[in-house]
Amino acid sequence: MHDGLIFLSILLPTLYFDTALGFSSIAAYGWALSACGLVALHVSSGQRFEIDRRLILLAAIIAAYFVARYILVPPVSSRSLKNTLMIGFGCVLTPTLVHAYNQYSDATTKAIKLCLALHLTVMVAQLIAWYGWGYDLDIGNALGGEGHRSLQGDLYRPTGVFDEPALYAMVMAGLCIALYVRQRKMTTLWWAGMISLVLTSSLLALVVFFLILLFINIRVGLIAIVVYFGGQYFLSQIIPSDAYSPLGHAVTRSAEVGNNNDPSTQVKFQVIEEFLKTPTLWATGYGLEGYISGDPMYYQALNDLTFPITTLTTYGLGVGIVILLVFSAYLFTSYRPSTLLLIGVFLLKGAYFHLPFLWLFFAISPDAIAAGSAWNRWLAWRRSKRHDTDCRAVRQA
Repeated sequence: MHDGLIFLSILLPTLYFDTALGFSSIAAYGWALSACGLVALHVSSGQRFEIDRRLILLAAIIAAYFVARYILVPPVSSRSLKNTLMIGFGCVLTPTLVHAYNQYSDATTKAIKLCLALHLTVMVAQLIAWYGWGYDLDIGNALGGEGHRSLQGDLYRPTGVFDEPALYAMVMAGLCIALYVRQRKMTTLWWAGMISLVLTSSLLALVVFFLILLFINIRVGLIAIVVYFGGQYFLSQIIPSDAYSPLGHAVTRSAEVGNNNDPSTQVKFQVIEEFLKTPTLWATGYGLEGYISGDPMYYQALNDLTFPITTLTTYGLGVGIVILLVFSAYLFTSYRPSTLLLIGVFLLKGAYFHLPFLWLFFAISPDAIAAGSAWNRWLAWRRSKRHDTDCRAVRQA
């Protein structure tokens, strides 16, 4: 029973794609149900229901923001309500999920490996189907969604079950980081997942690939950089300059970004530019709805600005800064410095508080138990100091 719920609670948050039921519906509702089931089973077996005061404070701040923004500026949208509820589930359930995943550590590690292997299998199948038969294996379209964005010119960019390569990269990077944090070694499956980041031809995926390797082992990271760019130079000598290649696309994108000719980057800058020149947005932020029909097209980039910037533009400067301070306190007292570096890499792309995979990513890290105990030790030290002060006061009296 535990093993099944552990697997579902890890798999479902990674199924982030468009379907006939709506964007990310499987990830959001599936994760909430499976996570609640795992927590209920964990508590019913005699374990404690854990609460982290910092996360409860975070949930309270965001709930107050929701009330202030969407009651004062009606109507309340169902999407913003759903997103607020997802944040609440994450803040309330994550401390107990950390303990549950650590109590069943072997089952959790196996579930991470299986999820990683499943996503990798879909991606490889897409590459084989496209280059073998010219068939685009589009999971979202098959389930009634709008389909993925895999073609850019003549280049096929595999997305796995996701809507775009960058989303695949975010989830795969998160799974690879979590697996390494649990095992502290680079296995064959781990390397396969890492290499798949490069095969997406996503510039962000390439940056994440190098950063993860550098933070884990700087020598391995430097070797990877030399091999990549050496291979790129070799390919440039044998492949026509106007031909697309999965390796060369990221380099081409780098040049486009540098010359401000990349449409994806331009809409991100447009979100920031509009935010900076609109004083009301400084106070209220763009809100939790995200992009809906009728909004300016650049709203599609609202959740794609790196974690800190997305937080500020979503909730406004005042509330956003407070939220970042509270969450930073949680992170810096819950994880070792080496793991914090890897967490920072994960937060570069598409990470935001109402994303279920964000909470899963933190919950499946065993560091949280050790660092959580550090927080508890600090509280115990404060209580002991207060007790000693009270005792001295009584003796003096």
